[in-house]
Amino acid sequence: MMRYVGIDVGKQRCRAALMDQRGEILGEFSFENNRRGIEEPTSVLTEEDRVVMESTGNLWLNLYNKLDSK
Repeated sequence: MMRYVGIDVGKQRCRAALMDQRGEILGEFSFENNRRGIEEPTSVLTEEDRVVMESTGNLWLNLYNKLDSK
């Protein structure tokens, strides 16, 4: 089942919300904007999931690269 993930990218922490196809929020969480922090949320995503995030300066690049490699 496809899910949607919205991510607000911050310098030290990112905040995310997970939504199903009906628009119901499945959960909200935050994670550190570093290699270790990015590993946890990206490890539970599937190829069906769709992610949107802001592209603030260069703060989003590590997260984007990890998601792109999945």
